[in-house]
Amino acid sequence: DVRVEQCYMRWDEDECTEPLPGKFRMDLCCCSVGSAWGSDCEECPRVGSSDFKALCPRGPGFANRGDVLSGRPFYKDIDECRISPDLCGHGSCVNTPGSFECECFEGY
Repeated sequence: DVRVEQCYMRWDEDECTEPLPGKFRMDLCCCSVGSAWGSDCEECPRVGSSDFKALCPRGPGFANRGDVLSGRPFYKDIDECRISPDLCGHGSCVNTPGSFECECFEGY
């Protein structure tokens, strides 16, 4: 799915909250920090489910993209810190391959 739609950090009973700024492909949203995606507030597949494995074959933190020339998939690390700058609250976010870490500010 190459559509770009709204990504949401929270999904509860078909209600989407905490939208991330910008528009994202479903894999970029759901394989990273998103809980729901799109104008229909579609819940992201649960980690470990067959739908999640199909959408995110390398697992959490990697987007699945197709190579335009060969048509074969390749996988790109998702920078969760760029997608959601406030992800770490009282700390700074550091992107790592397939994930991220939060470094707490002094006192937290």
